Amino acid sequence: MKKMNMSISILSAAVTSLVTAVAFAQSTIEYRSPLGKTEQCVVLPPMPGADYSPGDLEKEKDLCALDFYDGKTAMCPKTWSTSAATIVQKPDAGLTVGQHEATRCTDRSIKTVAKFKQTMNQAKTSGTYSTSSLLYYHFSRLFDTSVKVPVAVYRTIDKDAHLERVSSKGRGTGMNAAAWNIMREVLVNPSAYIPTSDLFTPDRTQIYGALLKDSGERYGTEFNGIRSSWGDGQNFDFQKTAPFNALRSDLPLNDAIVAGESQARLDSKMNVDLGRAAVNGLQMVIWMKELTEITLLDFIFSQQDRVGNIDYKWAFYWIDQAGKGQSDVVDSKLPRRLMHQIPTPDAIKAFNPILLQRTYIGDNDAGGRVAYTNFTKRTKMLEAIRHYNSELYAHLLNLDTDLKAQGPAYQYITGNFNLDAGGIKQIVNNVRLAADILRNSCNAGLLKFDLRPNQYMQGKETLETVDCATGATR
Repeated sequence: MKKMNMSISILSAAVTSLVTAVAFAQSTIEYRSPLGKTEQCVVLPPMPGADYSPGDLEKEKDLCALDFYDGKTAMCPKTWSTSAATIVQKPDAGLTVGQHEATRCTDRSIKTVAKFKQTMNQAKTSGTYSTSSLLYYHFSRLFDTSVKVPVAVYRTIDKDAHLERVSSKGRGTGMNAAAWNIMREVLVNPSAYIPTSDLFTPDRTQIYGALLKDSGERYGTEFNGIRSSWGDGQNFDFQKTAPFNALRSDLPLNDAIVAGESQARLDSKMNVDLGRAAVNGLQMVIWMKELTEITLLDFIFSQQDRVGNIDYKWAFYWIDQAGKGQSDVVDSKLPRRLMHQIPTPDAIKAFNPILLQRTYIGDNDAGGRVAYTNFTKRTKMLEAIRHYNSELYAHLLNLDTDLKAQGPAYQYITGNFNLDAGGIKQIVNNVRLAADILRNSCNAGLLKFDLRPNQYMQGKETLETVDCATGATR
C-alpha cells in the first residue's frame, strides 16, 4: 500500500526522522511494512542551477514506485565484491517472491531493477556512505557532466523486514561477509552501530540509504589502469592510461592524443586492452572530458574508491543528413579489444558511424565523509591536468562563488544531504581548493580549454580563450 504526495512541501515529522537535515522534498511516497512500519521514499528537490533531464525525473518516479511488499518485488543480499547492499529484482515467472528470494538470489544473470545501498563503515568492512550516491547524482547535474551518474533517491526500510528478507541471508566473503555479519548484529541492536544515526532513523526502527540503478560493463586497464598496487599506487597507475596521459600533456590536443596513446601502449596489458586499432580521436576527447569530470567530483567529495570501479556502454555516433550529431547505445558487453565484433546497424551504415565507449560511474558510495582518503587530492590529479572544458571550469568557479557567499547552492547542500558540519566544510573547502588549483593553472597558461567533443566530431576548432577569473569565454 502506498501514498504519494507530488507537491513541493515541508516534510512531515516522519520524513524528518529519516534525514533530519532534509528541509524540502520534491515528492514523498510512503509504504507500510508487514510489521506496521511506515517506510518512505524521498525525491530531493532540484539543486539550484542544475539541469535534470526528463529521463532523470522519470527514473526518480520509477525508483520511488518500488513497493517491496507488493508480492511482485524481491530483495536479495549482494554477496559479491566488497560492500553489502540490497539487490531489487522481479521474481522469475512462476515463482513467488519468497521462492525467488530463497532460490534465485545467487544468480547474477537475473536483471537488477534497483540497488539499495546503506551506510557501512565499521572494522574490516569496505567504506560505504549512502549519502555519497545522492551527492554525486545532484552535483553531476549541476556540472552538466558527460560522464553518466545514476539517479538516486532516499529510501527507508523496516529494519526487521530487512533482517528477515535480506541480511539474514547475506553470506559473502572478506569485507562483504564482515559487513553482513555486522548488519545482522546491529539490526537486532541498533546502538551497536556507531554512529547509529549514519544507518538508522532516529526512532531506530528503520535503516535508510540511497536507492539507485547503476549500469554498464567494467572497463579494463584502458581506463581503470593496471592497478599494480593499492592506495596511492593504483591512483598513480590510473594517471598512466591513454586518456589521462593525454590530459597531462602540454602538447596541442591532437598531438596530446597521439602521445597519450603511444605512452599507454608501452604497458603490455594496456596495449592489449586498447585493442589492435588506434583509438579514435573523438573517443579520446570524450574520455578526456569524462576524466576531468570524474576527477573533479572525486576531489570535491574525497572519494577513496574510484579506481577499478569505472564502467562503460558502447554507442554509435554519426552526423546525419542535416549535419546534426546523432548517437545510439549498443547492447553489447564485449570489451574494447573485441569491439571489431560489434556489427554496425544497417540503418546507419551509410553515415559511417563511429563506435565509442561512454563512461558510467555508478559505484560512488565511498565519498562524502571526512574520514575517507581523498586519493585524487593526494596524488595531485587536478594539478597534472593540461586540457579542460570551459563550461565545466565556469560551473566550478560559479559554485565556489556561491559557497563562499552561502548562496542557493550552499543552502541546498546544508539542507538536503544530512551532512554534519565537518562534511559540509569539506565540500566547501574542496570546491575552493579545486577552483584555486585550476585557476592557477589557467593563469600560468598551462590549461588549454579544448575539450569539446561535439565540435571535434564536426571537424571544428575546439580551442577556446577563457577568462581565468570568471570562466567566461572570449
